[in-house]
Amino acid sequence: MTCENNHIHICNCPFDCDNHGTCCACLYHHVTKGEFPSCFFKSEKAIENRDRSLDVLLKERKAEVMQILKKKNIKN
Repeated sequence: MTCENNHIHICNCPFDCDNHGTCCACLYHHVTKGEFPSCFFKSEKAIENRDRSLDVLLKERKAEVMQILKKKNIKN
């Protein structure tokens, strides 16, 4: 599999880096550091925040996850 720089037009990362627009390289870079790239986050605040941890991601997505669980009738 090749990793091509063909997603610059949809990359929402506010930082200029060597992986900008190259999703597979970006994901690898962040996962090896124990974090997630900005495309996993929805809010501008979370995207601009340098804390890309699972904890921050779950806090941001909690309402969305709870809604899915409710639709599937799963209790937390």
